[in-house]
Amino acid sequence: MKLLDLLPAFARRSALSFGLRFGGLALQFVGAILIARVLGAEGYGIYTYAFSIVVVTGAFLGFGFVPLAVRELPRYLSLQEHGKVWGFLMSGFWLIVMSGAGAAAILVVLIWSGAVVLAISWPLVALAAVFQTLILGLSSTLNGFHRVLQSQFIETVIRQGLFLVVIGGLALWGYEFTPTRLFGLSMVMALLVLLMQILRVQQAMSAETSAILPAAAYDMRRWLTAGLPLMGIAILTQLQMSLDVLMIGALADATAVGRYRAAARGAEMVVIANGIALQLLEPLLSRANTLGVRAEIQRLISHSAMVSAALSVAIAVPLFLGASYYLHLFGTEFVSGAPILRILVTGYLIGFLCGPVTVILITLGRERVVLVVTLCGLAINLAINYFFIPRYGITAAAVATVISGAGAKVTLLVVVLRASPFDPTPGALILRLRRLRDG
Repeated sequence: MKLLDLLPAFARRSALSFGLRFGGLALQFVGAILIARVLGAEGYGIYTYAFSIVVVTGAFLGFGFVPLAVRELPRYLSLQEHGKVWGFLMSGFWLIVMSGAGAAAILVVLIWSGAVVLAISWPLVALAAVFQTLILGLSSTLNGFHRVLQSQFIETVIRQGLFLVVIGGLALWGYEFTPTRLFGLSMVMALLVLLMQILRVQQAMSAETSAILPAAAYDMRRWLTAGLPLMGIAILTQLQMSLDVLMIGALADATAVGRYRAAARGAEMVVIANGIALQLLEPLLSRANTLGVRAEIQRLISHSAMVSAALSVAIAVPLFLGASYYLHLFGTEFVSGAPILRILVTGYLIGFLCGPVTVILITLGRERVVLVVTLCGLAINLAINYFFIPRYGITAAAVATVISGAGAKVTLLVVVLRASPFDPTPGALILRLRRLRDG
C-alpha cells in the first residue's frame, strides 16, 4: 500500500482520535472542577503547582527516549529489526527509573535549600514524576507501533474516568479532601494505567514478531546521541508550558496559581487539537522519511496542519467568547481569570496556525535548531515573568506565555520554509485543492 492511501485513513483516525481525546479531556475537566470546588482556589493552586513540578521533573527523565520512541520504533519495525525494538524499550525503562532516583535526590536538596517549597511531600512528587514519564513513554511506544487510538483510550478515557469516579464517590461519601490525599489518589490511578499499557505493549510486540520476544539488540550510542537533544527540547518545552505556573507560585501565592491554572485548563482545549494531529503524524512521517517519498511527506504534513487548524479554531472561538461562563464552573472566585483565558487562547491559536513545524524539523534531523529557538523563547518568558508578575500579577504570566510561545512557532515556521521543501501551514493544502479545482 502506498503512503498516499493512508491519507483518507488519517482523516478518519483524526476524527476518532479527537473523539477519544476530547472525551478524556471532558472527564479531566469535570475532575478539575470537582477538585477546585472541594479544595478552593488556594488548595487547587497547591495541587496544580505540585503537578507542574512533576511535569517539569519528568522531562529530565529517560534521556530523551520518550520522544525518540515515536521516531525510532516505526523505522525498526519497517526494517524488521525487532531486536532493536526490544532493546530500545528495555533501555528506556531503566533509564527512566535510574534518572528518577537522581531527580528525587536533587529535589530533596532543592527543598532543603529553600529553592523549592512544596506543601505536598517530596517522595510523592518524585514518584509521580517517574510514573508520569513511564506513562508518556509507553504511550509513545504504542504510537510507534501505530496503536495511537489504544494509547489514547487508556491514557485519557480510562485514567481520567477512574479518577473522576473515585473523586465523585468519595465526595458523595463525605470524605475530607486535601491536596496531598488527592495527589495520592492520582498516583493509584497512574499505577493502574501503567499496568494496562504494559499489557498492550506486550501484545503489540507479540503481534509484530509472531513469536516469543526477540533477543535484545542495543545501539546506545546512537540512541543517546539522538535522544539527548530531544530531551533538551522536551525540558525546554515543558518549562515553557509550566513556567507561568511555577513563576506565579514563586512570586505570588497559591490562590493566584489556582485562578491562573483554571483559565489555562480552558486554553489547553485548543492545545489538545494540535496534539491529536501530531500524534498521528509523527509515526507516519518517520516512516515516509525513511522511504524518502517527499511528495507523500508534504501531503501528510498538509493534511495534519488542516485538521489541527480546523479543530483549534472550532474550540478557540467558543472559549474566547464564553470565557466567563466556562470559569464559573470552577467557582465564583475563578471568574476573574476570564481575560487570562482569552489571552492564552489567542496565543495558542497563532502558534498552531504555523503548522507542525517542530515535528518536521525533528524528523529532518534539525533538533538543534528547535532547541536553540525554544531556549530563546524560554529566556524571554522567564524575563517577562520575573520583572512583571510582581507588578501586574497573573496577566503578565499569560502575556509572557503568548509572546514567547507564538514567537518561537513563527520563528520555526520561517526556518522550515527556508531550509526545507515543505510548507507546514494549512494554506498549503488549500492552495493545492484550488489548483486541482482550476486545473
